[in-house]
Amino acid sequence: MSPCSRPALAAVALAATLLAGASGAWAQSRLTQGAAGGDGQPVDPALAINAPPPAGVSQAIQVRPALQLRSTTTNNISLSGPDSARADTVVVATPRLDARVNTPGLRLEAALAADLVSYVGRSRADRFFPNARADATVQLAERLLFVDAGLSADTSTPNPFGLLDAPSQTVFTRSTTTRERISPHIDRELGQDARLQLRTDHSWVQNEAGIATLGDARLSEQTGQYELRPQPLGLRLQGQRQASTFSQSGSSDVTFENARASLLYAALPQQLLLIVTGGTDRGRFGSNDVRETVRGGGLVWTPTDRTRLDLQAEKRFFGTGWNVSFSHRSPFLGINAGLTQQATTYAAQVAALAAGADLTQLFDAMLSTRISNPAERAAAVQQLIAQRNLPTTLGSALNLYSATAQLQKGANLSLALLGVRHTVTLRTFYTRTEDLIGNDLPPLISSDARQYGSSLGLNRRLRPETTADVTFGRTRVVGFGANAATRTSTSSVRLGLSQAFSPRTTGTVSLDRLWIDSTVLADANQTSLTFGLLHRF
Repeated sequence: MSPCSRPALAAVALAATLLAGASGAWAQSRLTQGAAGGDGQPVDPALAINAPPPAGVSQAIQVRPALQLRSTTTNNISLSGPDSARADTVVVATPRLDARVNTPGLRLEAALAADLVSYVGRSRADRFFPNARADATVQLAERLLFVDAGLSADTSTPNPFGLLDAPSQTVFTRSTTTRERISPHIDRELGQDARLQLRTDHSWVQNEAGIATLGDARLSEQTGQYELRPQPLGLRLQGQRQASTFSQSGSSDVTFENARASLLYAALPQQLLLIVTGGTDRGRFGSNDVRETVRGGGLVWTPTDRTRLDLQAEKRFFGTGWNVSFSHRSPFLGINAGLTQQATTYAAQVAALAAGADLTQLFDAMLSTRISNPAERAAAVQQLIAQRNLPTTLGSALNLYSATAQLQKGANLSLALLGVRHTVTLRTFYTRTEDLIGNDLPPLISSDARQYGSSLGLNRRLRPETTADVTFGRTRVVGFGANAATRTSTSSVRLGLSQAFSPRTTGTVSLDRLWIDSTVLADANQTSLTFGLLHRF
């Protein structure tokens, strides 16, 4: 058994144990609620969450199973040129289980699903694609010692110059990426004004059925922070070591180390915090060993409890690094935006689970002004997404593989506008990834590429049970350096209609059109008609 498979089995066993306990408690709560109702009818879990719990029934455990069926008929199943295009119908069954456990000693959030794919015309072999995520936090010592654990498996195209955001059309080209993470940490308040945090993170990444030479990766990271809160002056001491290991690489690990001391000044109490930072920074990759003195600063501006701006810029071993994030929420509007330039690795990017803009977070932030209870708000967000046939995430750049350090620049904007009858979603991103090789030879697989993307979704409720939507998308990948002369551009449009047959059953139909212009893939276009049915038990 390989070293990477052991943590995977341990994580699966832990997740299965936690979910089994959650399922049993949920089943017992349903029986109790049904008896309390007095009408002999089963209780809808979504309604039960929002209802006051009967005596003796805990609402700390919530489980919501669902099943989705989709049938897609397309005139070009392989996205081939016009001379070799072939029609086929793809049937996808997706069972799903959402679970939430929130007790004083355990917090668990899980979304477990899988795509069972069958090709009616036998143009491809039937496939199975997991799509799951489980995150847990266990408190071992009250207000002192905690353990975070995570398990995820998802599918994406393995070709960085393939299609960035067309999973339904390219289901046969997708590969599975599995991640496991365990993170013991200490979090202790030292009086009213000071806080100590110590953390060690260990993550494993496996790639299956992807590029043949793409190997497994491991990330090990240790961080420590002591903060004396500003009144109005404060102090923050930080240390970090991050090591990335690649199974297919014969070179040494990629290691980043830094130590910082920051002076904090609360220029405006609860609104404006100014930061001045100094320290040391070191990067080791291949035969390179680069050191630099850290010099920089930043600010945190929170003019209201709904708006926040974080800004940081520093001199680092790779040049100037910066990280800017902005967020704003109101009952009807959610905005997230960011700018970044940083040294990273493929292992660090995948372990961070940066899979795109999470619409559930934007809707959760908007509804927080109306629903204060987190469990009730989470149920309301899921109901909103299902009723209006909205995606849970918006597109983002791919994590590009190379077994060396990377310099990554990026910008992104996510916006959601929620009206009584209309919903508007907007996502745009830009990412530039460049291998940091110094005096070494270029790696066998290079990540040198620029990725651009944007999508606009318009959704309108025609009737209380009927919703129509239209989505426009555009992505572009352009290589440089070792990947020069490679590019792929895609454009897409989708027209959709959804009908709620009952509070728990929704039907959908959509017409999709896709255009591809590429030096790597064949220039092609595709038309698809999809019928879907979603039932939440």
